[in-house]
Amino acid sequence: VFADVPEVATRKVTATSFELTLALTMSGDYSIAITNPGGGTSNALTFTTTAGCPVGGYFAQYYANRTVSGIPALSRCEANVNYNWGAGSPGGGLGNNNFSVRWTGRFVFASATHTFTARVNDGVRVFVDGSLVIDRWVDVASTTPAIYTGTRTLAAGEHEVKVEYYERTGVAEIQVSW
Repeated sequence: VFADVPEVATRKVTATSFELTLALTMSGDYSIAITNPGGGTSNALTFTTTAGCPVGGYFAQYYANRTVSGIPALSRCEANVNYNWGAGSPGGGLGNNNFSVRWTGRFVFASATHTFTARVNDGVRVFVDGSLVIDRWVDVASTTPAIYTGTRTLAAGEHEVKVEYYERTGVAEIQVSW
């Protein structure tokens, strides 16, 4: 019942059971904490929404660390994962080194075995519907990007693709395709 919640909202509810509906029109990371004021059990729910990013594109979250964790320094919708920042920064106040990115999107696939390719310098992980397809979370020592592939058989329809990337030092580059 909190419509358009772009900033932190706190609401106190006293009940033994209740239903909470959120209308989130902005992409981002959100958390909901349920606490017992008398002590005892507390619960927290953390989730990411890609509200506003179209099917066939990604919700990108850029982090000022190599662990794809914490609060993103920059979040936005992006059409694809195809970047060569060289020795530069992706922007948003991030440095040239020691940053990471998570791209999450929904895409329509034909029924087939698909080959996913990541051309990257440094680490990359690619997931399809939560299943790891490429796992090369390692530094790339040269300035030439490494190329990794993985296959996944998919039924026709919409599937989630998640790409995680980190840049340690030197050249920052990533392209993911299928």
